[in-house]
Amino acid sequence: MSAIKKERVEFRATHEAKLSIEEAAAMSGKTVSSFVHDLVIEKARELINERKRLLVRESQWGSLMAALDNPSKPTALMDEIIKLSTEEENWTVTMSSAM
Repeated sequence: MSAIKKERVEFRATHEAKLSIEEAAAMSGKTVSSFVHDLVIEKARELINERKRLLVRESQWGSLMAALDNPSKPTALMDEIIKLSTEEENWTVTMSSAM
């Protein structure tokens, strides 16, 4: 069962952009509203998931893994952060050599 759509989002576009959107929507068998909605939601979710990743330099990867393997006793602040982080969706840690 899908949620009732009550909120409205508006944006301005050039005439050419509007024509392209209408053509693409028609080609996909969707209304313009449904077409734009689906694409925007997909992109928003991708961006949110991407930003929830922690990028770590390759040179720091070993130190991070050692800290994770041998954690120190959490402080009160750390306990609060852990509590907050478990209330949200999972985060992903990604190694990157391009930083």
